[in-house]
Amino acid sequence: MDLFGTISERLPIYLNEKDYQTIDTLITPDKIKATLTQDIRTLTSPAGIALKNIISNDPVGISYIGLKKLQQLQYDENFELYDSYIVTKDHKNLLMFITPAYAPNNTGKNALLFEGLDKIIDSLDNNNKNISTTYFGAAAVSVGNALQLRKDTIFTQGITLFFLIVFLGFYFKKKRAPVVILVPVLFGALFSLAAIYFIKGSISVIALGVGSVVLGIAVNYSLHVFNHYRHTRSIEQVIKDLAMPLTVGSFTTIGGFFCLEFVESEMLKDLGLFAAFSLIGASLCSLIFLPHFLATKKEQEEHEEIEFSWIDKIARYNPEYNKYIVTIIFLLTIFFYYTAQNVGFESDMMKMNYMSAKLKASQAKLDKINQYSLQSIYLVTEGKTLDDALVNNEKVVSKIEVLKDKHFITKFSGVSSLIISDSLQRERIARWKAYWTAEKKQQLLATLEKRRCSIRV
Repeated sequence: MDLFGTISERLPIYLNEKDYQTIDTLITPDKIKATLTQDIRTLTSPAGIALKNIISNDPVGISYIGLKKLQQLQYDENFELYDSYIVTKDHKNLLMFITPAYAPNNTGKNALLFEGLDKIIDSLDNNNKNISTTYFGAAAVSVGNALQLRKDTIFTQGITLFFLIVFLGFYFKKKRAPVVILVPVLFGALFSLAAIYFIKGSISVIALGVGSVVLGIAVNYSLHVFNHYRHTRSIEQVIKDLAMPLTVGSFTTIGGFFCLEFVESEMLKDLGLFAAFSLIGASLCSLIFLPHFLATKKEQEEHEEIEFSWIDKIARYNPEYNKYIVTIIFLLTIFFYYTAQNVGFESDMMKMNYMSAKLKASQAKLDKINQYSLQSIYLVTEGKTLDDALVNNEKVVSKIEVLKDKHFITKFSGVSSLIISDSLQRERIARWKAYWTAEKKQQLLATLEKRRCSIRV
C-alpha cells in the first residue's frame, strides 16, 4: 500500500508519451462504466478491504499504469526469493552466483577454483543421490579451453615431432640430422619465453598452445641451412649464401607477428610476442650456432658425392612450364573466386570455444531453466553526478526500446522506469499539466458522476 501510494502521488513522472494513449482509452464513457462496475464487484468482495482506499482515490485506474512500471525490475518470472536464496518457481533448482577473484583469462588460477568445486560437487553427489550440482560460466569455459588446448598441443606436437624425426632421418640418411635440425626450434622457444619473462612476466596458456604451431616455421630455417650444406659441402659458402635471404625473409614474418601487438585482444598480443621471438631465436641459432654442428671434421674432409633421392627429383620439377597444370590452376582460381564469396564469419562465439560434455549439459540445463540467462548483456551508464548518469541511462533506454520494437531484443529490465532524472521529471510534469485541460477534467468528472448515479440507481 505504501508503494502504491508513492506511485499514485508522483504518477505524472512515471508516465511516458505512450501511456497517455492508454489514458485516452480509460476515460471514455464506455470504459469508465466497465471500470466502475468492476470496482463495485471488488469492493463487495473480501479484496475490497485492502483495495478500498486505492479505488476511492483512483476509480478510473490510471495509477495502475505507473504501478506496472515496477514489472521492469523483474528480470525473469521463473525466479523468486525463498529464505534469502534464489530458486526457481518450482523450488527444484537453487542458484548460486560466484564471482572469481581472477579474470576469466587467468586460467591457471581459475583451474584451482574449479578443481575445488569439483571435489565439493563429488562429495555432495556421493552423499545425496537425489541432488545433482553443475556449474557454468565464462571462467569455466576458459579453463576447459586451456586444458583441452594443452592436451591437443602436446598430442599434435608429438605427432609433428615424430614425423619430422622420421622424415628428416630418412631424407638426410643421418641419425643425428633430426636432432641437429630441431635444435634451433628448441632454442627459439626458450629464447621467446625468456624474452617474454623480461617484457611482461607471463603469457596466456592458450597463446602458448597456439604459438607452438608457429614453431613449424622455425624448422624451415635450420632445414634450409642443413640442406644447403648437403649440396655445397662448405660451411663458409652456406653462411655466405643464406645470411642475406634468411635474414630478410625472417624479418617479414617476424614483423607480421609483431603487428599483433596493435590489437586489443591480450591473447593475440601474447601469441604475437611468442611467435615473433621464437622466430628471432630460431633464425639467429640457424645462422650463428647451427653451422658448428652441421658436420664433423671427418665429413668435411671426405666430401662424399650426393645421391639425389626421389624427394629431390620432385623438388627440382618446375610445374610452371607445364601448360596443362597452368591451365588447371587458372580454371580453379576462377572457380574458387566465386565459391569464396559464400564463406561467412562465425557470429556465435560459443561455437568457437571447446566445451566438454559436462559443460554442455550444464549449459543446456541452465538454458532450460531460463532461456535468456546465457544471452544477457549488462549496460552501465556513468556521469559526473547521479542526474547525469540518469540522463545517459534514459538515452540508452530509448535506443533499447527501438531495438525491442524491431525484435532485436526480447526483453530488458532496469531502474529507468522508477529512478528518473530531474530534467525528464520536469518534462513529464509539464506534459501531465498540458494533458489535463480544464475541459477534459470537467468532462471526466461529469462522466464519473453520471455513471455513479446510474450504477446507484
